[in-house]
Amino acid sequence: MSASPSAARPPGDSHGEAPEVATAVNVVGTEVVFTAVLERLNRDAGLALIEQLGQEIDAHCRALVAARVAEEFAARERVWRRRWLVLMLVVLLLAAALSVLGYRDWRAAGG
Repeated sequence: MSASPSAARPPGDSHGEAPEVATAVNVVGTEVVFTAVLERLNRDAGLALIEQLGQEIDAHCRALVAARVAEEFAARERVWRRRWLVLMLVVLLLAAALSVLGYRDWRAAGG
């Protein structure tokens, strides 16, 4: 006895084709895979952009601080140069005054 052709068919198949429910279980939806891949790529790209932005902000802040330090150093250097110049002028004036006064005293004593 041989099996009838209707017995070889899966249940619920009247035309010899497998039902859609049975094939859908075996097929992996590409939408889910693409969505997961794009989400992962977007997350990685987003994190990379945030890290790059942080590095650029850090470099900018360091450049600003360096510029401010250099500016303050230059300003203090100008102040010290002015103070040094004033001190030298005072010393020269004192030396000139002592020289003139000393010369007068020397001439008066020597005669």
